[in-house]
Amino acid sequence: MRLAVWGMRVAVLAAFVLFMGCETTAGGDDGTTAGGLELVSSAKPVVGAWFVPMNASNNSIALFSEQREPFTLTNKTGAAVTIKSMALSLNDGVVSEEWSLQKYDIKALPLEVDGSSLAAGGTLDFYVRFYPVLGAERKAILKIDTDGGALEIALTGRGAPESAWPAGTTVTSEKVLGAPTTTELAGALAVDATGNQYVTANVDFSTNKAILVTKVNVDHQLEWAKVFDGSYADVARDPGQNGETGGSSGSLGLDAEGNAYFSGGVSGTASNNIFYGAVSRVAPDGSLAWSKLLGFGPIKMANQNIEFYGLDASGSEVLAVGTTGGTITAEAGVVIVSAFDKADGTLKAAKGFDLHTGFTDRAYVVRPDGQGGAYLCGFGGSAGMLMRVKDVATNPTLDWAKEIPLGTGGNLNSLDVDTDGNVYVGLDFRGALTSLGFAKFGPDGQLAWAKSYSGNSGDKNNVQVVRVYEGKLWVGGRIGTPNFDGQMGDGLVARVAFDGTLEYSAFHYSGKGPDELAEHRVKGIFFNQGKLNIASQVYTGSMNGVRYNGYWYAGQGTLGAVTLDIKDVPAPTEVPLDKAVAEDAAATVQWKDAPASLVLQDAKAKHDGKAPDSDVMLTTLAVQ
Repeated sequence: MRLAVWGMRVAVLAAFVLFMGCETTAGGDDGTTAGGLELVSSAKPVVGAWFVPMNASNNSIALFSEQREPFTLTNKTGAAVTIKSMALSLNDGVVSEEWSLQKYDIKALPLEVDGSSLAAGGTLDFYVRFYPVLGAERKAILKIDTDGGALEIALTGRGAPESAWPAGTTVTSEKVLGAPTTTELAGALAVDATGNQYVTANVDFSTNKAILVTKVNVDHQLEWAKVFDGSYADVARDPGQNGETGGSSGSLGLDAEGNAYFSGGVSGTASNNIFYGAVSRVAPDGSLAWSKLLGFGPIKMANQNIEFYGLDASGSEVLAVGTTGGTITAEAGVVIVSAFDKADGTLKAAKGFDLHTGFTDRAYVVRPDGQGGAYLCGFGGSAGMLMRVKDVATNPTLDWAKEIPLGTGGNLNSLDVDTDGNVYVGLDFRGALTSLGFAKFGPDGQLAWAKSYSGNSGDKNNVQVVRVYEGKLWVGGRIGTPNFDGQMGDGLVARVAFDGTLEYSAFHYSGKGPDELAEHRVKGIFFNQGKLNIASQVYTGSMNGVRYNGYWYAGQGTLGAVTLDIKDVPAPTEVPLDKAVAEDAAATVQWKDAPASLVLQDAKAKHDGKAPDSDVMLTTLAVQ
């Protein structure tokens, strides 16, 4: 008697749950429909709704990890039935890979039972795979339709940690550019007036290194891909000086006619550590208009070294900046500022600036100030460096120079200017712990504010690019977000008002498991009329050559004020570079088609990488 009463109470409770949920119309208190189909999981009847895993609503599954929930369908109708269809329908906002039907608990084989027969008393074992990609409740409907009855089960699972899609953001395209067995280290991004994207990268072939230059059209198709390749190493060096990525965000530029210009270094010897400074112009069709190598005669000794890290082609001349060997001062390298004729590459001006006696000084990015001069940022002595140069195209003269300590190896690796002449720089804090920072300076070099994106963890936080578009500052780099990828880091983009207020941020995460772990860092940003073009580097690490893509999530950090110990450079010295000569690169470097193995494909489609592998990822986001 007590058992009967208890059974009635269970039935009433189940009915109440179904009524309150309003998510299913099938199923009775014993787990069967009127037609006699029974669904069981983990020895529990499945009645109308089921929470994965094991119907425990307080459980959650880590993002990008899976739970395969076992189910058994039993035919209790007394006659064979035909399974007309068995399928999952996803609730709004749920993505396709989060729920699937599987045949086995280990092998990733889909369930294919439509049209099959289930004998009287027969059973069908299958699995529901839950693979959350968002830290929230994720819902789907399991529908089983047979000629003997139907079942409809509301499935719910929860991903962790808590996260959300970035508001007002839609991914319209995400592709990777690379080859299975070569490393492509992302450099810079530039976008022309019609939306064509130009992207650079360093490519590590089996015998030498080369600079890759590509054009991707508005339909996200690869229009052409070229390599700038000499007998030895040809590189656009990473500002961090440790080969993390390709060239600086300022190593590629466009003029108003759509010609692309890129900078780098061309090694003159097999030692691959002594370079000519290289500046090249490429026509929109991919043909090389001209390429110049700036040096002090045939490269034989370290004090003849010149490397260009950044350039700008927005004005009447091509401005190129970098570092030299101690060719004049017989000591460490000095900042070089140079100007080339846009039509043919003729050298118009070159000057060195020795900011710190006995230390190497480097400029990574240059931007015109709108008054015939330019701002430069980089590394000087043992600190970040910001400087302004007057008469940059004729007789470069130092106006002012600031040094900004940012930790051991810290530098200013990116720069842009607004219409009022204010300067925005990327603060790459380095050391045991790193931080992604940026700052605003006035035209006179006085600090307006400095900020850091909080929520960082560990040493995986680096700014890579700052850009001014449509009255806003856009920032990109790598972030180690707690509970996400603190091991390799996630790509970050942020929009900041000119007063330093954070308005928007999003980060790219692909999981922490051995088949998903990959570093992502944003190297290039271009924003125009609601469309955000992003060039990132994806590095899959030692155990993952199959998953390059992830998802963009709402940023979880805030901006915090940063105190900077800014000092004037005490005694900078201008260094004449009268002996520097710009020679044609044709005799030294080849401009040729990239290997056929280099392809641009949907990020989800690439599964043939040989781990570890680094590719360039190109993303377009529609951002409100």
